[in-house]
Amino acid sequence: MKHLATASLIAFALGSSSTLALDLGNGFSILGDVELEYLTDGDDDVSFAFADVTFGWRSQAGGQIGFGLDLTLQNFSDLDNGEGRTATWAALVVTTGYGDVAIGRPQPVLERFFDAPEMGGTHYPDVLFGVFGGYGGSFIAQVALFEDADMVGVTFQGEASGLTYGAGVHRIDSTPSDVNAYELAVGYKAGGVELFGGFERIDTPVEYLDRLQLGARYDADRWAVGAHHQSLDFVVTNFEVSTLYADYKVTDALTLGVQAQHFDTGPASNDFYGLSGEYSFGPGGFAQLGYLKAAEGIEDVFSASVGYRF
Repeated sequence: MKHLATASLIAFALGSSSTLALDLGNGFSILGDVELEYLTDGDDDVSFAFADVTFGWRSQAGGQIGFGLDLTLQNFSDLDNGEGRTATWAALVVTTGYGDVAIGRPQPVLERFFDAPEMGGTHYPDVLFGVFGGYGGSFIAQVALFEDADMVGVTFQGEASGLTYGAGVHRIDSTPSDVNAYELAVGYKAGGVELFGGFERIDTPVEYLDRLQLGARYDADRWAVGAHHQSLDFVVTNFEVSTLYADYKVTDALTLGVQAQHFDTGPASNDFYGLSGEYSFGPGGFAQLGYLKAAEGIEDVFSASVGYRF
């Protein structure tokens, strides 16, 4: 497993964070999570640290035009090798009755738009899918991390009557030439039903890179079921991964989960199966245990993590 730690520095996806921000008062808030994760396959082990935190401020506009600021830090550290990667986002925000417009270097809309299920309670599948931009979240955000690329852009996010929507245009400073990236996202919630669709396009010098995501989830009092699908289409490769998952809340603090996943790259395919257990404590603390099994190719992986969601 250790030989994958270096690869993960350029491959991980932090995925979606909590959708509820911690209100600090006077328009200030914190949104995101931090986590320490330990994995072992019985022979080797590795430890990671993750952070995806946004510090935001909004003026008290009373539903009219207002202003704000978002500063986001995404960090991944390999604690065994003392190496890591960091991406920072900063944007001025104009708030309106229809949504927020972020200008500067805004975090891509899709990075936090939908909570894709976490296989086996670990970020490890993001290492395996790293060359395809990770699992869930935003491929555009992965480019910023992988290439250490400078980016500028504009995003828009809003909601109305159960409908959430977002769009973004980004300019990526990439050798040998700059490229444009676009994203669209839409979600709908009614009762316990949540539906999601997301699309990204990167205009590379070779060809368009297109990435599509679809998701659905149903939440009842004690249990939830859902599905997530993503596909990537590019001249050098095609990639599809489909996931089914279910959660059961044993108590208000303890949640058990099961996941099944199939990925296909055309020439090769594989199936993954995961079990997870999460115990919540305090206002945002959590501890997880997980198990990840592949039909072929990797050893069974056991994980333990502890973290905090804002």
